[in-house]
Amino acid sequence: MNRLHPNTMATRGLTAALALSAATTPVLAEISYTDGTFVAGDWTCVGITNALGTGSSVSSVQVLNGGAVDGIGEYLRVTNTVQVGGLGASVFAIHLRASFTYDLATQGPISHFNYREYSLNLQTSGDGQRGGLVIQQSGMTYVQRVGTFNMPAPQYNTWSISSSFGIMASHMHRITEDGTLLSNENPDFSSSGGMMTLGFFRESDGGTATSGVQVFDCGIDSLCVTVVPGPGVITLLGFGCLAVSRRRRA
Repeated sequence: MNRLHPNTMATRGLTAALALSAATTPVLAEISYTDGTFVAGDWTCVGITNALGTGSSVSSVQVLNGGAVDGIGEYLRVTNTVQVGGLGASVFAIHLRASFTYDLATQGPISHFNYREYSLNLQTSGDGQRGGLVIQQSGMTYVQRVGTFNMPAPQYNTWSISSSFGIMASHMHRITEDGTLLSNENPDFSSSGGMMTLGFFRESDGGTATSGVQVFDCGIDSLCVTVVPGPGVITLLGFGCLAVSRRRRA
């Protein structure tokens, strides 16, 4: 009688379970949105400032050389100018790409996002800018508030990876047109949430200053935003990893 190796039996059992689940459960893969060139026409850049930062401005421009890959290729340079009118002055540079869309109604609910970029501080001192994920949904803009990152000099005077994993809906807070952050208003990751447009933000503030003008100048390259499917679906990558781990343990 032929005997199956334990590894073979585990793999067959997993395959059968996947086939049975797939009969009633959608099978989805993670989706990643990437940009390593930042063509000007692909992105919109909008500044949002609070009352204490009235008069602040933001700008972004594609730079044709000096990118994160071997110092060649394009990247995006973002400049935030904070007009400090009091303690707590801040400005956000909201960047959205029209083609970075996810339709929850047709593509399924979301568990969380993973975010990664290469960051560069173009100044020799300071913490650079704060960065993270942006979501626009149903006319509202949401910015990441948990797991964000800064770009302190001198570490970020050369291109360095900035990443944030496991970004949940509760980690994203609505930002109003007057710069107010509402922690109790979050995007809808369920299948009834509708269309999302994705991007990134750059935030700067006046620190402990109560007056004056401060300029923050940084770069971004090799952006990657990954959607991880939510409850009620099977993630292909997740099962693949599970299969590998089971074979290794057998």
